[in-house]
Amino acid sequence: MNRFAFNCPNSQCSSQKLEEVMVDVTVTSEVTVIGGEEVLQYGKQTNLDGYVVRYQCMKCGQHIANNEDELFKSKALSPNEKENSR
Repeated sequence: MNRFAFNCPNSQCSSQKLEEVMVDVTVTSEVTVIGGEEVLQYGKQTNLDGYVVRYQCMKCGQHIANNEDELFKSKALSPNEKENSR
């Protein structure tokens, strides 16, 4: 299976982290540590239902695609040569 790398097309950003934004989703998270000063730490997270409304750069919020088809046609993805050579 080919793998791809994400590079934000925003010339002011250059992040390599992509995120998907979902709506109508129920998220549950395991609380692993309850610390002082209202500090909580979390473990495993579960997402139920919902759907993806867009893919965007995690750093600057640049809109990349509305669905997987658009995402894979996007110029923000390129073959990840390092992963594909394994």
